[in-house]
Amino acid sequence: MNETSIVDYAQQTANKLALRFRAIGLFIGLILAIVYSVYHHFSVADTVLNVAKTNLAQSIQIGGTYYQARLANSMIKTDVFEHVWIFDSSNELIIREGNRINNIKPSSLWERKFYVKDFWPYTLIRSKISYHGEHTGTLFVAYKLPLIRSFIILSLITTIFLMLSYYIKTRVLNMGQNIASPVFAFMTTLEESLKDNKFANKKKGRSFEELVKFETWLRDFFVQAKKSEKVARKALADAQTAKIASQVRHDIQGALMIANSALNNINEHKDEVRILRASLDRVKSTMQDIPKIANLDDDDIDSIIGRPKKVFRKESLESCHLLSIVTQVVSDLSLTNNKINFSYDISDDADKSYIKVNYKRFERILLNLYKNSVESILDEGTISTRIYSDNDFVTLEIEDNGKGMPKHVLEKLGQKGISYGKEDGTGLGVYDAFEQFSKWNIGIKYETTEDSGTIVKIKFELVEENPLFPAEILIPEKSTVIVLDDDPSVHESWKQRFKTLRDDSVTYKYFNHPDMAKKELRSLLDNNKEFLFLGDYDLRNDKTDGIRFIKENNLMGYSILVTSSIDSVLDDCRKNNIPVISKSIQSSIDVYTVS
Repeated sequence: MNETSIVDYAQQTANKLALRFRAIGLFIGLILAIVYSVYHHFSVADTVLNVAKTNLAQSIQIGGTYYQARLANSMIKTDVFEHVWIFDSSNELIIREGNRINNIKPSSLWERKFYVKDFWPYTLIRSKISYHGEHTGTLFVAYKLPLIRSFIILSLITTIFLMLSYYIKTRVLNMGQNIASPVFAFMTTLEESLKDNKFANKKKGRSFEELVKFETWLRDFFVQAKKSEKVARKALADAQTAKIASQVRHDIQGALMIANSALNNINEHKDEVRILRASLDRVKSTMQDIPKIANLDDDDIDSIIGRPKKVFRKESLESCHLLSIVTQVVSDLSLTNNKINFSYDISDDADKSYIKVNYKRFERILLNLYKNSVESILDEGTISTRIYSDNDFVTLEIEDNGKGMPKHVLEKLGQKGISYGKEDGTGLGVYDAFEQFSKWNIGIKYETTEDSGTIVKIKFELVEENPLFPAEILIPEKSTVIVLDDDPSVHESWKQRFKTLRDDSVTYKYFNHPDMAKKELRSLLDNNKEFLFLGDYDLRNDKTDGIRFIKENNLMGYSILVTSSIDSVLDDCRKNNIPVISKSIQSSIDVYTVS
């Protein structure tokens, strides 16, 4: 075994950790840059489609080129589009606008999706123009690829992680030096005291001043060493570093796998954008664990070296609506696993069950458990979710008809490193579930038969409801319900839900733009009318979002935030006392009127 100094070992460890963080930063920066480019492309494509449908169809059918030329020129002046071509139904060019557009042959547009001009890449988008079902022409537009903004995003994220890696490197080096310095000082002092043989020539009866000083120094040294025990024990915390880093890596891989799958389907399903956003929020939440590597506290160190803890610090727990978290996780997975049938069996007395957990941590654990069920199914299969209550407890069951596990694996399940049926499986997901549930006094049990499937049973103690997570919507009689969401399908979902209310005294109004909703709400407030505001968080608006809209219009106490990613807004909702529900329960949540 090769010997090395403490400082050299700290240097090697610091360099490895810094390199890993730089790689993580570069990877996340690339992912966000790609997401921005894709989002920009589809925003431009939607604009082109709207122009073709609403402004060009009738004018081309009527004839003439004056209106088309003005419209093309207006599109160029927006600085979004670089070149515009308009063809009639016979594919004859009638309008072309743009800077140095004559250098591009119109006949080549039909076979292109992009081209390079002045050393800059351009994307070409084609949209058919129809009027009352009849093809009247074709619109081509070109825009510059947003390479500069994508590069800025990549540079910003990479710079943040470079600073973080430098911070971690400095802390590790300081730790090594703090450990090495007292040891080196002791060795130096001891060598200087012994090399002169100070005790050999002393006369009898005379006190040995050097010996007394050495004894005093040695006694003081051990007292000082006792005070420095915290520094020495922190060196042993390297073992905890591996545990935290492994769990962070495991959770990031799970969230990014869902995000990447959603990206692959983004052309087919509009809701994939919401799943992508939720997955990246989970990555952000997971990354918050990384600073623990450089800031391990005394409790962490004591757990490593086996010393009993004098003070127990409990994790922040709160009452959470069980069904909301479960349906959100299942909804995310169902949109990216089309061959798996997800079913529910919720008892009537369990749909309003509340449990005491850490919301974000529990959602991540639940996602890992469902992912295990998904990965156990080789092709097509079923995952059933059952929730039922029994006296003061509620049980969540996750059953799949996957490949199951043999008995010897089941007996060791929950231990660190135990995995089955996955090439690079670490077992960290199940291990983390057992560990956290034990801390939260939650029971977890596995039942499985090889080649037949697995059932996970999780038993919670029921707690009082939390107004932050409503399990039902209460609407005042003779009031107005204001719904604000940019998605028309969400409006339709609310309409179907409100039909079950059968109360003609309640008025419902739906808006997809904040300004229009603001006018109606201001009128209701000025006239002291009762109302309930149901607002989406992501309004696709650069100036505001759901929380900001509620705060700016003083709607606290009259509002419920509706979102597909609660964990990304939870802290703000908790801070501002804004109730929040998941879109995953929007179509099933109970609605009542109250007097």
